[in-house]
Amino acid sequence: MSRKQVVSVVVTAALATAFVAGGSCFASDADSLKAAKDLYVAGSFDSALEQLNGLSPKDPATLAEVLKQKGYCYRAKAMTSRALETFQKISTDYPKSKSLTQDVRDTITGLAYYTSADTDQFVPYARSMAAKYPDDLLMWHLLACDSLRSKGMEAEALVELLRAWDQPASKANQLWERKANIRMFSMSYAAFDRMITDAKAVLSKSPEDGVLWEYTLGHAYLCKQQTVDAVTHLEAAAKLLTPRSAYGSRHGRVWRTINYALGCAYEMSKQYDKALPLHQGVAKEFPDFWRAHYSVFTCLAKQNKIVEASAYINQICLQRPATRDRLRKTTMDYIIQTAGG
Repeated sequence: MSRKQVVSVVVTAALATAFVAGGSCFASDADSLKAAKDLYVAGSFDSALEQLNGLSPKDPATLAEVLKQKGYCYRAKAMTSRALETFQKISTDYPKSKSLTQDVRDTITGLAYYTSADTDQFVPYARSMAAKYPDDLLMWHLLACDSLRSKGMEAEALVELLRAWDQPASKANQLWERKANIRMFSMSYAAFDRMITDAKAVLSKSPEDGVLWEYTLGHAYLCKQQTVDAVTHLEAAAKLLTPRSAYGSRHGRVWRTINYALGCAYEMSKQYDKALPLHQGVAKEFPDFWRAHYSVFTCLAKQNKIVEASAYINQICLQRPATRDRLRKTTMDYIIQTAGG
């Protein structure tokens, strides 16, 4: 082979290598973006963000799509300001991009209302978004709940949360579901008098949501330890939970919340014969709801059925590992408290 031919082969091979390397580079961006999307769908938002942050594509369309996926991750992580900022960057830098989809535009509008603390504009908009995007229903209702609470509208805030309570959470809503659970147990005691006043006023105007408003009243009275009024309103709410009602499913969280609260009201008023079946029913339908198991234990213990109570907890700890640590701690705390008392 002549020198000229050797040079030609080397140059051709080099060009081919460069082409392949370049091609694999572009393929790598596409593969990484797809991997990030898969991680997002699986609920691994931190890993998805790590994957996306490692990308620096030169193609504007791909850059816009990377931003969109980042925005979705921030939204799923309840980082609303970062989500808004990221989505707005698509709108500003890539206004004609296919990544600027309608759901992104709607999220920009909604989060802009939310961050500006414009409750009058945001709450109706959030409700419309919850209806339009069922996968994000819990997020929009919870943000509306927080917006209402910021204005001191505690009763309306609780009902807003209950409206989303029966909906199964998608992977993208798992953190929002945990935040919703926390909200249900974190209403401040100072707000309950106002909650009662507001709920009574609204109950007469919104009979179609009577079950939610009756629960709200019962919840407020229960937290104020006014058990007679709590039982009255929680019984009224439970009677409205017919199989044909919007919240009547025994598998729904509104059913769980109302029946568990009614059981607690009965227990607080020492009506253990009524409380125990309710706690047992909730525990059966929701076996990982540790509070219901704990209440079965306390109901039995308060009737001096200590052996039966201990056997029940031991059985649940063996059968439901997810509840084990929490149940052991709470039951031990109860035993120490009662022994000390």
